[in-house]
Amino acid sequence: MLASSLMRALITSRAAPLTRLRSVGAGKYVPDVMRIVALLTATAFVGAFVIAAGFRLSYPFALVLGEEYSVGEVDRVVHGQLLYVERTLQHVPLIYGPILSL
Repeated sequence: MLASSLMRALITSRAAPLTRLRSVGAGKYVPDVMRIVALLTATAFVGAFVIAAGFRLSYPFALVLGEEYSVGEVDRVVHGQLLYVERTLQHVPLIYGPILSL
């Protein structure tokens, strides 16, 4: 119901008189067809993004080489430890902070 009323509103919306051109034959306006094509294209891109995000969320491995190191840096900040300290066997600080690797 809402989708059909939205499509009807998009098709019957008023555009500037100079931009409305009659197509040959069917009596429809060219900008209306272009508006529908743009709406379908935008919907396809949003759908593709949602599908790609779903695959990324379910992927169990790091996609970036330094992703696990950045998570370790964030863990240090959360636990109140300093990022840039002297090197030890337990922790070697990264050159860049964890936000720069996003």
